[in-house]
Amino acid sequence: MREEHYQLVLDRKIDHPGKLSFERQCVVFCDETCAETWESRV
Repeated sequence: MREEHYQLVLDRKIDHPGKLSFERQCVVFCDETCAETWESRV
């Protein structure tokens, strides 16, 4: 990972009882085209 990459951080609240009420997921892309391809599939 010597070259620049794109990082996307997804945060969402989880609506259920218990201690865990928040989820964070990090996604890394090699370039903008990869990010756009991923976005079109979600």
